[in-house]
Amino acid sequence: MKNKGALNLFKLAAVFFTMTASLTFCACTKGQDAPRTNSQEKPQILTSSYVPYTLVKNIIKDKADISMLMPPGVEPHSFEPLPKDILKVAKAPFFFYVDRKLEPWAYEIKKDKALALAKGITNNSYTHLWMDFDKAFLMTKNATYDLQKFYPELEPYLNANLIVFEKEINKLKEAYTNGLKNCRFRDIYHIGHLAFEELAQNYKLNFKPLVNSSESQEPSPKDILEMIKQIKERNIKYIFTEEALPPEMAALIAAQTNTQILMLYTIEHITKEEFDRQITYQDFMYKNLENLKIGLECK
Repeated sequence: MKNKGALNLFKLAAVFFTMTASLTFCACTKGQDAPRTNSQEKPQILTSSYVPYTLVKNIIKDKADISMLMPPGVEPHSFEPLPKDILKVAKAPFFFYVDRKLEPWAYEIKKDKALALAKGITNNSYTHLWMDFDKAFLMTKNATYDLQKFYPELEPYLNANLIVFEKEINKLKEAYTNGLKNCRFRDIYHIGHLAFEELAQNYKLNFKPLVNSSESQEPSPKDILEMIKQIKERNIKYIFTEEALPPEMAALIAAQTNTQILMLYTIEHITKEEFDRQITYQDFMYKNLENLKIGLECK
């Protein structure tokens, strides 16, 4: 995947030069590198995008004020922070992001101060780690430990919520195992990229994306014709797309193959309405399961 969000080092140097005075002043007045100044204040948590937002929210709930750097509707793969974004991250007591591979710009801004949810998790070259339920739990567990370091008084509360989240993850795993056990089809024809590869492997499905690398790659006419050919030959009735993709390509292939289109959610791209409704990681993954059961004709 192209690291479009990675910051140019010269740009970083220029921005940090303008920030030095204010950040130095903040460090001197605090006296300690602690994320809070008043024990009565709620923790202020900044996340890069909705994936870390929803995972951390499962644990901290209303005990903290959580915000996202990228507003709803922004494409995270091509995101490049503006100077105001860099300053916001630099000043944030907590900044959670997924990892350096998916969000290199986050690492460059904050380095050792940024909290990568995927630290220590083997990713097997996949960037969408949260599509593996065990890895989503480990990411949330990492966030729990990071919060406990600075807020030891919240440790029982955080641990209790982590236990609840683990139970919910186990229910999701069971639902996927049972729901995708007996399906007429096991091939997922997806008008998108490799976001769901690991999910498919975990449940013995064959993930067939139109694009085999990043979202920014354009499918070739050969790729499109080959997918249309396979769908017709195998009498596929449903194809899948993802929330951030323009609908035209899926509509074109659906028209050529007389298929219906179903959505699979990467959870990276949310609308303002979805954010306002606080649709959770679990909610999105259950939606994915229901659409997979329909599209693969599972009993």
